[in-house]
Amino acid sequence: MAKKAKSKMSNSTATIIAALIGAAAMISVVFIPRWLPLPEQAEDKHDESSSVFDETTAYPEDAIYFNGSAYKVFDIGMTWYEAKAYCENLGGHLVTITSQEEQEYIEGLIANHNRNFYWLGGTDVTHEGQWEWVTGETFEYSNWDYGEPYNAGGNDYYLHIYRVPNPHVDAFHGEGSSAAGKWNDASYNVYFNEYEVDFFSLDATGFICEWSSISN
Repeated sequence: MAKKAKSKMSNSTATIIAALIGAAAMISVVFIPRWLPLPEQAEDKHDESSSVFDETTAYPEDAIYFNGSAYKVFDIGMTWYEAKAYCENLGGHLVTITSQEEQEYIEGLIANHNRNFYWLGGTDVTHEGQWEWVTGETFEYSNWDYGEPYNAGGNDYYLHIYRVPNPHVDAFHGEGSSAAGKWNDASYNVYFNEYEVDFFSLDATGFICEWSSISN
């Protein structure tokens, strides 16, 4: 009789344990939030086709941060207006250079690239000779090349910076020399005379985008 009682108690204990396990499983199912993906459903956070922006920086991940702004050089042949729109579509603007410190930084930034010159965000298309930055910043600092701005073609209203010296500067001015890092005014599509096409062409053009007021 004692053995039977022991067996009966064991069966009862097993039943209780099984019931507790079942209840725990039901509770875990009930309290899993419906919005929480199961492990096999978790989204891949790395998407090659997604935007280059990340949620915390608001500028491209491969842009380079310096002194409150981020910069990126593009070796892409575009007109000034196309480059301006390109930068703005990325949430930035064509670069504005407002100090000697920034000038020297930009010179170093483009030094290892391969275009002859790069668009800056300056223009005097509204009033000839009154240069303005696309951001509305005061146009006080400048770094013009020898004899510039010259408006040689009559519609040279757009600003670029030389990565390498302009070999044709003497053709414009009869003397003087050009230098890397200096500024020049050009038409929006950099059209010049036929003999200058080797240096001034969209194939030799790039641009620089800037994202201002960045906290790193």
